[in-house]
Amino acid sequence: MIVQPDSINLIEWEEGTPEQIPELAGVCIDGGKDVEQLADYLTKTGKLEIYQLAKGLRIRASSYVGRIKIGHFQITIRPKISNISLLRLMRYTYGFRDLGFYSSASYHTESDTFHDLLIWQLLEEINELIARGLHRKYVHRDEALSIPKGRINIQAIAIQAGTWNAKLPCTYYPRLEDCLVNQVLLSGLQLGTALTGDIDIRSKLNRLSMSLKDKISSVRLDRHVFRKLRLVKDRRVAAYEPAIKIIEILSNTEGISLDDGKTTFNLHGFLFDMNRFFQSLLSRFLKEMKKDD
Repeated sequence: MIVQPDSINLIEWEEGTPEQIPELAGVCIDGGKDVEQLADYLTKTGKLEIYQLAKGLRIRASSYVGRIKIGHFQITIRPKISNISLLRLMRYTYGFRDLGFYSSASYHTESDTFHDLLIWQLLEEINELIARGLHRKYVHRDEALSIPKGRINIQAIAIQAGTWNAKLPCTYYPRLEDCLVNQVLLSGLQLGTALTGDIDIRSKLNRLSMSLKDKISSVRLDRHVFRKLRLVKDRRVAAYEPAIKIIEILSNTEGISLDDGKTTFNLHGFLFDMNRFFQSLLSRFLKEMKKDD
């Protein structure tokens, strides 16, 4: 009986063979056709090369980092750069705020994965937004109220044709937090809960999600939602930019293609291309250099 390993840990661009990693010896890609197709897809696209050998598995990481589940085992790929340095570069590249959460000794651990760093940052960004006060939007409401407010709907009274009750039809515009930008925040928290393997992070995300669910509804995170969000964003929600960027990264690297709307595979994890990250980093640096000139 072949026992699958619980976890395989690699570093960016590292190769693991049965001789180098004993856990890979005697392991086969098991889990049905879907798992085999996923392994083949990852290999062909260069995200993570997985080869079946007579002695077991050979796995070669590329520029993609994160964590993904293949069959009965989990593969974690860490960046070559340290977490603290990576976090600083992320803040510079994407405009994340330095909220001081990762300077605490309780969270300063190199065992954190790349996506856990992002999710920690998301958690702190949303806490900061809540402390400031979430964005509210006027929403049209037509309701029969026992205590009238707004404008009494005379047309609705006429339609009732003399039927009286203890409530009057009113039209009013309450200012609510249940708007698209906050709906994306809540869905991002739920996505982070599904992605993180850190119990402490998951607990904090769950508590925050529960506090928002009573007044904010969730939405499906896809390219249409992010496109719509870009159309309605203005200076009033400028402070949301870092949190929305993190949610977009998490969504895009979980298997949702925001460019063409096609989800080829559910990756059951998180893979992020460090090459794209450094391209974004270089792009921002060159733009700032150009401004200085």
